[in-house]
Amino acid sequence: MRDFKRLAIVVLSLCLAACATPQYIGGEPAASMFERVGRFAVSADIPGEPQQAAQGGFAWQDAGKVLKVDLATPMGATLARVQVQPGHARLTPAEGDEIHAATADALLEQVLGSPVPVAQLRYWLRGQLGPEPAQEVKLDEQKRPESFRQEGWSVVLSRYDTQGPRLLRLSRQEAGRQISVRLVVDASQP
Repeated sequence: MRDFKRLAIVVLSLCLAACATPQYIGGEPAASMFERVGRFAVSADIPGEPQQAAQGGFAWQDAGKVLKVDLATPMGATLARVQVQPGHARLTPAEGDEIHAATADALLEQVLGSPVPVAQLRYWLRGQLGPEPAQEVKLDEQKRPESFRQEGWSVVLSRYDTQGPRLLRLSRQEAGRQISVRLVVDASQP
């Protein structure tokens, strides 16, 4: 259960239910800044065990070299901040010790014991395929990715606005468990 809670915190490092959405992270605005806020729900189904699930809000700020993700409980209390820059990733929980790794993906592997492609979310939140090979790619009428498989994840993107999809549904079968992640991006902008 502890590993699953860490997965919920980091996924999204990675991001529905009626819950409070965190505020935009703020700071110095940059022309290349990409920001999204919304809600997340994560669940894991393991045969013979009760379903594990977590939900909350997220604020995503990608300035190219530096990525920050704030995660919050459904009531809006801060759970953690994930900060990624070249050569270093850090998870700072509201309670407990910081965790460090060379990359966001390595950070998740360290925390969870299995890889999760956090780096791919930088692309998926923009409605793009990541740099790794993708399979079963389906495009919508505007030639935007609608569904595909990448890095072991089945990805469905929909409800596009000018910045990217507002609904992301991710699923993965790993080590005898089915992991599902749902991200809903709020329409409002800073």
